[in-house]
Amino acid sequence: MESTNNYYMILELCDYDLEKYMKLHPDTPEPKAIEMLRQIVNGFVALIKEGIIH
Repeated sequence: MESTNNYYMILELCDYDLEKYMKLHPDTPEPKAIEMLRQIVNGFVALIKEGIIH
């Protein structure tokens, strides 16, 4: 969806999030938790580079 000056994305609502995952899997190995965090940070970096967030 697009307007004159803005772009909009309509996404399906997900009722599951990282907090729920970690509560259900408190024994998540540290390397897996680090990789999950790395992916989140990489996503934010990409959004910043594209000027989507600042």
